[in-house]
Amino acid sequence: MYLRLATGQILQDSVCTAFCDKGIELETLRLHRDRLAQVQPALRSKLDEYYRLAPIIVSRIDSTDNSDAVYSEVFDQMVEPTNAALRIGDDEEAVRIYSEGFDRLKSVYLK
Repeated sequence: MYLRLATGQILQDSVCTAFCDKGIELETLRLHRDRLAQVQPALRSKLDEYYRLAPIIVSRIDSTDNSDAVYSEVFDQMVEPTNAALRIGDDEEAVRIYSEGFDRLKSVYLK
């Protein structure tokens, strides 16, 4: 089992579960998120929704028997691919991966 810092934010909790620190992955996401949200109102809206719903999703993930596995999956399927797209300058793909990942989490944990 990993040592985790529970923050109520899905992406941060997944990174903390995987690596026990915030790491470059979250800093990269935040930097680009803030830049993109300034010019994409739809992304700003999605981020507002994320910050509103993430604590509920985190609470529900934490109540499962396999929360470490879920956070590792979020990291592998959402954080890493989003960062990979950002590293090559593919903002559109990064937003798509982030949005689809968050929508998947909502469909599973907000039924």
